[in-house]
Amino acid sequence: MQFLSYSEESHLPSLSKIDENWPFQFLSEYCRFLEVWFGDKILIVYEPSLAAYLPLRIYKRLVFRFGQILHAPVANGEELQQKDQLVFFNLMLMNMRRVNICDRLVQPHPFGILGALPHNTSYCEFGTYITELSRLNNNEIFESINDKYKKAIKHAINNKGVVRTGWENFDTFYPILESTLNKAGIGVECKEYFLRLHDFLGDKYSTLAVVYDQDRLIGGAVFLHSRYAAYCTHAANINETKLYGAMKLLHYEMMLHFKAQNVKRYDLVGVRLHNDNPSLEGIFRFKKGFGGKLKTGYLWKTDIRPAKLKVYDWIQQVRRRRNKIKDIIDQVNR
Repeated sequence: MQFLSYSEESHLPSLSKIDENWPFQFLSEYCRFLEVWFGDKILIVYEPSLAAYLPLRIYKRLVFRFGQILHAPVANGEELQQKDQLVFFNLMLMNMRRVNICDRLVQPHPFGILGALPHNTSYCEFGTYITELSRLNNNEIFESINDKYKKAIKHAINNKGVVRTGWENFDTFYPILESTLNKAGIGVECKEYFLRLHDFLGDKYSTLAVVYDQDRLIGGAVFLHSRYAAYCTHAANINETKLYGAMKLLHYEMMLHFKAQNVKRYDLVGVRLHNDNPSLEGIFRFKKGFGGKLKTGYLWKTDIRPAKLKVYDWIQQVRRRRNKIKDIIDQVNR
């Protein structure tokens, strides 16, 4: 197994197979953004026996090193099947214990659902709704959406709802995003984060879509994408509007937009499975309504060097007065 980096010129020939047909998390532009913005190290883990790659973020806290899987392993631009993912993960963990890469693997980002579960991991089941754009024509995309949503989309169109794309709308959209996520108790990245992200990815791999009620911007979404898939990573809207169905119109229009760009999939990014939180259940139902297929898998984490991490966990407990900040895995397994 090899741990490669776009920053190492000698590694570039081994990374040359990765192109716009792979998930955006593998692209050099995105990896460089993470390295510049966060000061992290991004590795592409390569397993020759499977001809498969996996993007891995490495970051430091004090003297401790943490890893975060950014996407499930991929070979030839397609995600490995479950049994091969398990082989990949077991080999990766074995090598991580042998080589001093990191001390702990933390929970993947919700857009990095994993298809296999190694032993000795803390985990939760997780899912996402995906519409296979490449397998549907425009009419089939609309017909796959549930009837209630189709009526809402038609209502928004008939009442002059308009969807536009372009980062020139970001300054107007950001306060809506910030307000929405703060009300939900979710932290939001600063404005400069998104602008720098767009600087690195450009319009080729990042899109801002907004929806207007005539001349008033009332919602929007940020998409990161390649030809492999378009991921809706951030979305928000205001409630003070009579334009019923505005966000449903936005998602429908963006499915058509990305299909026209030969993007294979539309990924609504992350739903909790088997939860009893009414607000999260509402998100589940909202995403389900767009007719995509539910992809299920896992978010998991594990300690590579458990003894060393006991010191870190003790420090964190003292600093937070034992009020531990919980990730999704901890929240589900409370």
